[in-house]
Amino acid sequence: MIGLMNFPALNLTRTTTTASGGSWGGWLR
Repeated sequence: MIGLMNFPALNLTRTTTTASGGSWGGWLR
């Protein structure tokens, strides 16, 4: 999760994944 924070562009994606819910694990992989 920390890796995502390092990229501002992924910040938007992070918000989208959070809305989806369980997409976090799948997105990281």
